[in-house]
Amino acid sequence: MYDVTATKYLHYPLFKARQWIRHPSLFTSLPKVVEVQSMDGEMRIQHRFVFPLLGERSHLCRCSLQDIIDTEIALDAKGWVEGELLSIAIHWHFLQQEEGMRMTFRGQYTVQEAIIDKLVNALRRYSPLPIRSDADAILSRGVDRLLKEEIEAYSRAYLANVCTQLITGWPGEGEHKV
Repeated sequence: MYDVTATKYLHYPLFKARQWIRHPSLFTSLPKVVEVQSMDGEMRIQHRFVFPLLGERSHLCRCSLQDIIDTEIALDAKGWVEGELLSIAIHWHFLQQEEGMRMTFRGQYTVQEAIIDKLVNALRRYSPLPIRSDADAILSRGVDRLLKEEIEAYSRAYLANVCTQLITGWPGEGEHKV
């Protein structure tokens, strides 16, 4: 599991986050979302993720907003994106500040074991390490480092997309009832 936390300050009121968090943009703001479907009340996205050494892979993900706690000065929301290759537990925390709001994103990314095995094998092809008992452990640490870097970049892009939407608006803003 890869844990990423990022905090950003915006000079916008908390009510913008209250509107956004209940909108599908919570999930469609993820980088490389290609298609959005709604099936039986469940949202699904066709999502692409760039895996180091393997390149871009596409998979269908189920999305759900599990929990919203809304108080006068804070908003917490938890949700998840569950896919065949990658799953993300999403936690947003918005806190009203004197001149805007502080938003904190925490993502817990789980990469499926089959993908990690493919990454280790791909790295093995490029590795000068001789075949030895600790080669897999060394290669696994290398894969962990590569995945961590990619997931951190992905999280930064997601946070940037969310900031842009909170500042400039999102599709259907104003039509969605809070």
